[in-house]
Amino acid sequence: MGSCFIRIRSKRMEKMRSDLEHDVGRAIKLEREAYDLYMELLGKSKTRNTQDLFSEFAKQELKHESLLKAFLQFEDFEKAKKRIKAEFEGFCAIGDRIDPSEDTRSVLEGFELAIDQERKAQRLYKELLEDADDDQVIELFKALLKEEVEHELLLKGEHDKLFG
Repeated sequence: MGSCFIRIRSKRMEKMRSDLEHDVGRAIKLEREAYDLYMELLGKSKTRNTQDLFSEFAKQELKHESLLKAFLQFEDFEKAKKRIKAEFEGFCAIGDRIDPSEDTRSVLEGFELAIDQERKAQRLYKELLEDADDDQVIELFKALLKEEVEHELLLKGEHDKLFG
């Protein structure tokens, strides 16, 4: 009976690991899509101001991707955060440096695309939170959801300052 219980427990743990890898894999894919979007917007930007903005957001998405990958490695949120902390030091609001008189159309379109991407990320993290039952996973997805909300608010605030 003991070895049967161990096999059942082992299969259950394998299933949990597989589910975790699937969910985190979906999040990694989304963060990579966001990074690609910001890099595309960066390439289309004609002013240094918008290039700085989209560059900073691209770095944030890379940070999220690295955090998710580190979490898969350690399965511990604090260890994952420590692993990437030195690599990604802080996100600074750079909206005050944007000059809306230049590159207005691409800036407006870029803001709209970026806001949509942040909302998409929020929807995914909310969905993943509904299914999560592990405290470490819940903490990870809550932290990423919070950052995506903060990104959207920053983008909306800067959008409103620039375009009313």
